[in-house]
Amino acid sequence: MADIFISYARADRDKIEQLAAALEGESYSVWWDRRIQSGAEFSKDIEAELDAAKAVVVCWSADANKSRWVKDEANAGAEAGKLMTVTLDGEMPPIGFRQFHCADLSSWRGKPAEPVFQEFNTHLKARISGEASTPPPTITAKPRHAGIHPSVLIVAIVALAIVAIVWFGVSDERNSDDADDAEQTEFETSEQSAVKQTGDYNSIAVLAFTDMSPGRDQEYFSDGIAEELLNVLARETDLRVAARTSSFAFKDKDDTIAAIGDALNVDAVLEGSVRKSGDKVRITAQLIDAQSGFHLWSQTYDREIADVFSVQDEIANAIVRSLPSAGSQQEFVSVAQANSEAYDLYLQARHQLARRTRSSIEASRSLLERAIAIDPQYAPAHADLAVAVLLLREGPSTYGDLTLQEVEAIAAPAVKQALVLDPTLAEAHAAKGLLLGHLSNPVGAIAAYREAIEYNPSVANARHLLYLALMSQGEFVDAFSVIDQAVVLDPMSSIILENYSNSLILRGQFEEALSVARRINNLFPEWPHSKTALARAYAANGKLAESLREYERAVAAMGGSNLDEEAAFSAAMLQLYDHALLKDAPVGPASFIHVVEGRPGEARSMVLQNSQSQPENPFVFWRAVWTLWATGDDEQALEFAEDFIARQTGDTADWASPINWAMPAQQCYPGIYVAGLWQRAGNTDRAAPLLEACRRRIDRMKEQGYVLQYFERDMEAELLVLEGKYDAALAELRRLTDTGKFVSWWIRVEPIYRPLYDDPRFQEIVADLDAFAERERARYLAFADTPE
Repeated sequence: MADIFISYARADRDKIEQLAAALEGESYSVWWDRRIQSGAEFSKDIEAELDAAKAVVVCWSADANKSRWVKDEANAGAEAGKLMTVTLDGEMPPIGFRQFHCADLSSWRGKPAEPVFQEFNTHLKARISGEASTPPPTITAKPRHAGIHPSVLIVAIVALAIVAIVWFGVSDERNSDDADDAEQTEFETSEQSAVKQTGDYNSIAVLAFTDMSPGRDQEYFSDGIAEELLNVLARETDLRVAARTSSFAFKDKDDTIAAIGDALNVDAVLEGSVRKSGDKVRITAQLIDAQSGFHLWSQTYDREIADVFSVQDEIANAIVRSLPSAGSQQEFVSVAQANSEAYDLYLQARHQLARRTRSSIEASRSLLERAIAIDPQYAPAHADLAVAVLLLREGPSTYGDLTLQEVEAIAAPAVKQALVLDPTLAEAHAAKGLLLGHLSNPVGAIAAYREAIEYNPSVANARHLLYLALMSQGEFVDAFSVIDQAVVLDPMSSIILENYSNSLILRGQFEEALSVARRINNLFPEWPHSKTALARAYAANGKLAESLREYERAVAAMGGSNLDEEAAFSAAMLQLYDHALLKDAPVGPASFIHVVEGRPGEARSMVLQNSQSQPENPFVFWRAVWTLWATGDDEQALEFAEDFIARQTGDTADWASPINWAMPAQQCYPGIYVAGLWQRAGNTDRAAPLLEACRRRIDRMKEQGYVLQYFERDMEAELLVLEGKYDAALAELRRLTDTGKFVSWWIRVEPIYRPLYDDPRFQEIVADLDAFAERERARYLAFADTPE
């Protein structure tokens, strides 16, 4: 048997060859696996050499840090008290091995006479002989690099909680033929005091627990335990907890704790494993300092399934007590109790609900109904049943075909029962908000979401839904603040990041929006909406060629969707009227093109037919109003507008309040159109109060930091025209054009601008916009001719 056992990753074999030769030159006997043959005795031989060696030299590197094989051998050496570590490339050892001194051989060129090798050899001799030695030098940790773009980190105040596992699997990474037969072992620790504390701990992330059950078929249970812990910790008001979407994003990945801490901006990370067998469960958890990697607390629990709730309480309270600055450090509210069978069904349902497909949501609904039948007193099951049913409603943003009446009949009593059973349950209040939103009660939805956040400050999804509700009401200051908080809590959520990017556009932070959109695309390259976010951000920055390219990719990935109209307008902006996106184009861009190219009959016929087929769609009706007006049929345009408003409001007396008339509250277009048509008809007395209301609305939007976007960008200029301020309107249009980001190529046919048509300044603006579109069109065609 050899004096020295060398553990390494296959990718480092050449450097290990040099190290082994240098050590043998020092008269050591060295064992490494260059001669060993794979087969049934492989692991047995390794174990024998590990046991016999006087020193176990583990060679860390970027590849070795990912190797469960190397980690297992390092653990064996550590337990035997004979571990010595080196780094081959300057990489820090992985979590769990940084308390051992590590010699830096990254600059070693393979010569035994080099000082760096001789210094290591001095300490190795002391280890083998048992003589005293001064500790070898340690490696200084590399600077932490934020995993979030600076535009996201501007608002990063909150930290998150991650739960992972405390085990290393034995797998033959050097001989892949035997990898499937390798036996996995679990490394467990008992409760221990912190090795090091780096200061304040005000945030935590809980990673998905690893399923260590014999059949590896209890993922839903291990995920559920981690999520329940996350939710319990989130009730501690002084502790910021990462959202499930972000903390679970690192599941089955090789990211180090430091990298996860950077990406989520947290102080501490909780990781663990669950082994469930019959009525028995073993839960292992450990709390780790996210920056240093030192352990703060760890414990293994062997219990009956029925005791799982008390284990969660114990873990949560132990964590709070172990974090020096995490609030009061008192005992807090425990997890909701349930029948063990019902709880198991509930965890299965949560697992299915998180997958967000129609079949998985339907399965979740069925599981929740079974859980409620067994234990009707379990409030979380009622809350999640409401959410599942709401997600199964028919519509472009949901997954099923249930009518609103069918959804309300199930979701409303489920929400009510959840709140009766537990008035403090944040998930129940969030479900109530979602239901009220579906019932067109945004004010009630906003109140419900705020209640959810009050009971659980770390519930990112409630903040996201609150953002959308606030936007619909024109409460932009509050909305922007809420989405900023949501993205810090859940920086790995695709949908939150997408809306965060959109919100930056609405705030005029165009470059920051593009950076976030690129991050989304990097994180979720297969998600079609990552292309949509990128397309919108490019358009906001005046990069229309790139924008159209991303829209093409999004439409191709989605195979046709409600994105078609948005994408088609992108092609129309470049005046690419023969583009594939405009073949069989949706009515919106197609009717616009007919107007621009001087085909009024085709445009009117298209929008009138569309309004007959969709009589309740406000966007369809206002498109018809614009088209009729733009093609000279002012009388019919006004008739359409007045008919629609009367049907929506039931009252034609006070049209100035509200202005939106079934449109998003931030848009004044309906009011501007009607006021403009009344002016044309000589009815200035009715137009004046409507124009005043539009002016108040636009001024309020600007005061709140809302920057008019896309089709809204020239709304200020339109209002100035209707107010009779032509010079000011032209100055505003010139300002927009000079930014290089104004894309309303159809202003030449915008009926509100008729008084400006013959003004040379207006004609020059139109010419400049045409030139801009031509430049972007040429860039796009260059993209199309260049293979990627």
